Amino acid sequence: IIADTRRAGEVIRGIRGMVRKGEVTRIPVNLNNIVTDVMLLVRSEALERHCVIITELDHELPMVIANPVLLQQVLINIIVNAFDAMAETPVADRRVIIRTEHEPPGSAKVNVRDFGTGLPVENPQRIFQHFFSTKHHGLGVGLPIVQSIITSHGGELAATNAEGGGACVYFSLPATSEETV
Repeated sequence: IIADTRRAGEVIRGIRGMVRKGEVTRIPVNLNNIVTDVMLLVRSEALERHCVIITELDHELPMVIANPVLLQQVLINIIVNAFDAMAETPVADRRVIIRTEHEPPGSAKVNVRDFGTGLPVENPQRIFQHFFSTKHHGLGVGLPIVQSIITSHGGELAATNAEGGGACVYFSLPATSEETV
């Protein structure tokens, strides 16, 4: 466990260092395309876990400047966490809703909502702390990496308990301009 913890810490430091130094290529990105691409990547896992994914894409979404591969990793991590959170949810209720939206005056937001167990009531933002996990098998490194990636892109990441149960994890990134995709 100690060796795994050290390795996980090294991975986090390595990714943070790479992102902070600007060693990643950033281009204009359509977040709706990122969502669509990630849907293809997680489709088989969703089927395996009996989870339905619903997308609600804002077609007036502005472009963002970002590294598309890193944003895919962000979204995959959040979605897989949503699947994990619904392990005890009745199969008929296992759904993930991914919504994109334009947030004036100049950002684009992605919101991932699940119908699982929810977040720690006393401090939902604790899930972004290193080595904190609500999962028995979790190391608590995925969401801190996600936070590093979003922060390095000038964005914000947050989480709340959803009304009616489950959780919402969302991030917003600054738009390149008010031009839409």
